[in-house]
Amino acid sequence: YPASIVKLPFAIDSVITCVERGQPPDCQRADLVPMVVDSDNVATGRLVDGLTQSIDHHDAPLLPGVQAVVAPTDPVEKDAAFATWLAARRHTEQRLESLGLRGGMRLFSKTYPTNSGEEPMGFEARARRELGRNTMSAHDAAQLLRALVDGDIDAATKAPVLATLTPLLTRARFSLQSALSPGEPPGTRHLGKIGSAYDTLEEVALLDWPQGPSREIGRAHV
Repeated sequence: YPASIVKLPFAIDSVITCVERGQPPDCQRADLVPMVVDSDNVATGRLVDGLTQSIDHHDAPLLPGVQAVVAPTDPVEKDAAFATWLAARRHTEQRLESLGLRGGMRLFSKTYPTNSGEEPMGFEARARRELGRNTMSAHDAAQLLRALVDGDIDAATKAPVLATLTPLLTRARFSLQSALSPGEPPGTRHLGKIGSAYDTLEEVALLDWPQGPSREIGRAHV
């Protein structure tokens, strides 16, 4: 369970999708910044809604005047509606799949509590029951961050993902959004995303030491 580390792939997908839609790379900036910098769950929920253009039947509409989807009562129609919603919600998985970076990641669920409520409801609750929670391995997380910082994602998508996200992922030495930074030498360059929930504390990070060319990418479990 990766907790808030899922916000890294959500952020990468957001920048690419904004560019594909003919908008500025930070078109979701109002939610992108608090999601990445402060790990804000409500902002994450709004970003996922806009990114995937999907809302559950119990969620508030995305835009004024837009009606929320009514949950079908017929079992066949309900299954079809759920399948449509789930396909849309797996937008980030599909993005990483196209880049050869998905691995075994499962990335369809918001991080709770969020704009949809305290706990998953409706289709999202069903998805969690049937498919499980979000999942990332240490290897997949490290590969994704490496592809970002090495410019591979920019090259493949023609979107300025690294330039857009670097300021948001940069952590100060004693940042509350890093479990690793307090133990780093002064002057270390740190780009990363922490995940903490329940009994989970983990982080995927790039560390550039202040002396020497050594670079390490890892995911620390405490």
